[in-house]
Amino acid sequence: MNIFAFLDANSVFAVSLMNHSLLARVHVMFGMETTVGNNEGGKQRKPSPVKQSQPSPKPRIQQIKGRSQSFMNPSEKEKAQLSKVEMIVKSLKKDEIKLFHEMSTRVKTLETHLGQVQAEKEDIAARLHGAENVRDFLMDKLKDLEDRLSSIMETSSKKDEQAVLDREIIGFLDAKTQEYETTLKKCAKQNEEYRTELTRLHEEHSAKMTIIQDMVELLTHEKQDLELQLRSQRKVLVREVKVLRAHNQQLVTEKEQYFTQLKQLKHALHHLDELT
Repeated sequence: MNIFAFLDANSVFAVSLMNHSLLARVHVMFGMETTVGNNEGGKQRKPSPVKQSQPSPKPRIQQIKGRSQSFMNPSEKEKAQLSKVEMIVKSLKKDEIKLFHEMSTRVKTLETHLGQVQAEKEDIAARLHGAENVRDFLMDKLKDLEDRLSSIMETSSKKDEQAVLDREIIGFLDAKTQEYETTLKKCAKQNEEYRTELTRLHEEHSAKMTIIQDMVELLTHEKQDLELQLRSQRKVLVREVKVLRAHNQQLVTEKEQYFTQLKQLKHALHHLDELT
């Protein structure tokens, strides 16, 4: 029944003609249990038995519907449906018309109530919209204040952190200054010690350089003496080499003479052997 609550009688029948399930509901609502015929594809279903007191005009309506759906465009279909509704209304009985009248009255009452509800809904929506605007404004202000408070707190926190860091840096610099002063004193003392040590090393180096220079001069004289000796010895050796070369040449000549004599002796011995 809720599906027909906002429709009048003509609209109910117009809708029922477009949907077989809705048509069946209308039949059940009015006590007419019939099976809707289908003219599509050239086939028809046999109608079920109906009550004798309420004859149903549905077969004739379905025949008109089948012929109109196959030949009419959407605008002509609407006109045909309206004509069908008028024919159906004319074929209704008084109790059925009374029932549809009560339904129409109920629909109008519901439409009036719906209008009131819609007006209340619009009023509530307007009030809700205003409340949402106020809420959005207050939320924006609250967000701005929160941002300012957060910025102030962040700035204060940064200042506190910076102050703590400054104190730590000052303490660190003081400690480093004292450490550097102590280190500077130690370095000055070590520098003095290094200077004394450097003076001592310089004196030792000067003494060693004097000794080394004396040794170099001595070695230079010795080298010169050795060079003179080497030159004299070289001359003697050259003379001896020349003598030895001459003696060697003489020995080579004597060796050749001895080889010649040896050959002659061997030849003489061979000749003697042949004679004997």
